[in-house]
Amino acid sequence: PFSFYYASPEQMLNFNDLFCPASDHFSLGIIAYELFTGEKPYSDAHPALLTNMMINSQIDVSKIKDQRVRELVMSLTAKHVFSKPPSLLTRPQQRYGVKKGISLRTDACALSVGSWQ
Repeated sequence: PFSFYYASPEQMLNFNDLFCPASDHFSLGIIAYELFTGEKPYSDAHPALLTNMMINSQIDVSKIKDQRVRELVMSLTAKHVFSKPPSLLTRPQQRYGVKKGISLRTDACALSVGSWQ
């Protein structure tokens, strides 16, 4: 089911023409942030402010200790700065578009997590 908190900006804005695998990668990045920090990356009591932060603000990854995990979360949750109206674009350009890039990063993170134990 749809969970607004884990939705990518293009899903929140209902830009159906921009949905692609990178939309799911964004959600995975939010989950990774929560796994490594124990908290959600955005919080505000006012729903409109929370929504605005989720759509427009980059995640502060400084609470994540491992550099490789920080880079993974930043890459997965990167937000495209639109040079033209989003309706004229075909897909979010700044997030992983292929599984290989993610698997390389997650393999490196798995090695890192194993060394913490």
